[in-house]
Amino acid sequence: MADNYEMILTPEFRLSFPVLKEAKAFEDKGEPKFSVTMIFPKSADISELKRTVSEAIRKKWPKVATPEDVAKARIRNPILDGDERVDDWGEAYRNSVFLRASTTIRPDTLDKYREPLDPDEFYAGCYCRAVVHAFAYDTKGNRGVSIGIDGIQFVRDGEPLGNRAAVKGLFPGEEKPEDAPKKAADLF
Repeated sequence: MADNYEMILTPEFRLSFPVLKEAKAFEDKGEPKFSVTMIFPKSADISELKRTVSEAIRKKWPKVATPEDVAKARIRNPILDGDERVDDWGEAYRNSVFLRASTTIRPDTLDKYREPLDPDEFYAGCYCRAVVHAFAYDTKGNRGVSIGIDGIQFVRDGEPLGNRAAVKGLFPGEEKPEDAPKKAADLF
């Protein structure tokens, strides 16, 4: 699919809901996909993303020329307002725009040096860039543009999203000896 569309490099974004190791079906329905949600500050220059979305609309629906036409035709835009999701998904979405990108083929996962990186190293809250493409769809009354992801690059660490770190203090613990193994695999 990507061969028919222009691939673009996104600006840096905050990663949310990464599904990069094993494809999963949304709510156990449909085709399993790899996916990410990209959170961009509203101040970010996402003009190339907007342009490629507009181009996908023009290719699929040549008579749809303006934002008003898009609204009248009920064509879904993949770029959404994060402020509308703060209550559901948290403060990371405040003053942002976000989009979900997916693919049925595992995207390349790279470190900041462009070397292959284990998909497990990507986590909700880290900062990334991605190579993506836009494509239009018109199926069973659903019309819109989706974003396909071809590759993702880890750029830098960030504060993890969600409540994962909050439970650490609830467990009893001991002081770790300096010679203690760092991982379970080190025991064998």
